[in-house]
Amino acid sequence: MDAVIRGDYGANEISALARSALQFAATATATRSAYAGPTESSFTWQDLRQQSSHLLDSMPLEADEKLEMIATIALFEQICTVANLLALDPNQP
Repeated sequence: MDAVIRGDYGANEISALARSALQFAATATATRSAYAGPTESSFTWQDLRQQSSHLLDSMPLEADEKLEMIATIALFEQICTVANLLALDPNQP
């Protein structure tokens, strides 16, 4: 799990598709964060959006599978947002 958090998707022997999905999710999340509140990052949300679009297009998935992946990522982000707003402690059951 630490490798995924660091963005080292090749450290564990996962499929190329899973690695691409993780990279897309990380870039899509960074794009949304950059759009919501620009930081001093070297990437603008427009750059990140272009990267996430390229990653999505390069995946060997059907259009409905890509849509399902995007919806899953969006659902996860929304759940995390609600948990943060409620100040839920992730260490508590």
